Amino acid sequence: PGATSTTLGEARAALIERARLIQPQLWQARSRVLDDWDHEAEAEWRARWASAPLPRTDDGPLVSVVIPVRNRAGMVGTAIESVLAQTLTDWELIVVDDGSTDDTIEVLEGWAARDERIQVVPQEWSGVSAARNRGLDHARGSYLAFLDSDNSWRPDYLRLAVTAMHAQGLRAAYAAMALHEESRI
Repeated sequence: PGATSTTLGEARAALIERARLIQPQLWQARSRVLDDWDHEAEAEWRARWASAPLPRTDDGPLVSVVIPVRNRAGMVGTAIESVLAQTLTDWELIVVDDGSTDDTIEVLEGWAARDERIQVVPQEWSGVSAARNRGLDHARGSYLAFLDSDNSWRPDYLRLAVTAMHAQGLRAAYAAMALHEESRI
């Protein structure tokens, strides 16, 4: 008694408006994990940039790669090997050891002794973001790439990324990744 009732048309309009308002939020919250990979789209993209010209640099490396690491002595070598295997060879690798308590620093120094493009930067434990920022302080490249210590790249990753960015005048880019469970590798 005394209350006004909402009509079906008013309720419908209110629901449609609410859905319109939350749609961008739902899009942001959606899963970014797919059960399958579009191999055809990937092949087309790779073919498009495979022969594009690389930009030239006069001084310093073309790409600075930064790997933050903490307590991954047995794993970081795979990430480093994937950088060493790149078809684009004009890079520097800055590995920031974020206060490891295992023998990660010794492993890193071993890699640095094998290739002068690898630089090891030790720091007190400050967290992964601080380690990335410390790597930025040492970077001299025209392009910057971050690689986590438990990840690896395909051999043509840097070349494709740099040529695509350069050709399109992009200042930043990101890449998709495929997850391989250790038990299935």
